Amino acid sequence: MKSPSSTTLTILTDLIALDTTSRNSNLRLIKYVQSLLADYSIESELTFDN
Repeated sequence: MKSPSSTTLTILTDLIALDTTSRNSNLRLIKYVQSLLADYSIESELTFDN
């Protein structure tokens, strides 16, 4: 089996470090993923539930 790249390990480490406990906002996670997508020129849009 091929070992994961250092980029993959960095992303996984970052994701695991994010506190996504349900009592807290997940906006940091969303912004992190949005930034990763932007690195690949993928546009994203946040929508909010009222």
